Amino acid sequence: MRNEESKTVYMGGKTLRKDDGRIILRGELDSLLARAVMTCAYAKQYGYTEIVSGCEDIVRVLREIVKSEALGTVCEVREILGMDFDELRQVSHNPRTELGAGHYFPDENTDSMTAMLNLLRTDARRAERYCAAVLEEHPSAEGLIAVLNRLSSAAYILMIECSARFE
Repeated sequence: MRNEESKTVYMGGKTLRKDDGRIILRGELDSLLARAVMTCAYAKQYGYTEIVSGCEDIVRVLREIVKSEALGTVCEVREILGMDFDELRQVSHNPRTELGAGHYFPDENTDSMTAMLNLLRTDARRAERYCAAVLEEHPSAEGLIAVLNRLSSAAYILMIECSARFE
């Protein structure tokens, strides 16, 4: 079939152009999962033991997100890092009260692990924007937006915890 390489199979055998927003979202989620896996592997390799379980949980959540997007189902994740979404929001918005450390703003002195967590956080926010962009064609993306928003909060919490280690 001519131009087959410019299309990809989507739900139910339907084919979409590779520049369709739904396919771009799928690629973003795939990249985000890859970033999370790399961040987790880095934490394990370099002995960031206090960060590893949080990274593993983020990978678990992303695998659920990718699965629900592929199946077109509502993402059932309601907890990350052992916290529900309200708790994640509370902790990430009030780190001084909740974690004993202030908000963290990366700079040129940021350690590698914290920098990787920051990339994970910003990638989650980008994926969230892609979800918002395809909401009309992909109604199940609405549930993904909330999960990705809290996923970026989880990465931010891990950033704060990691950076506090170096203070």
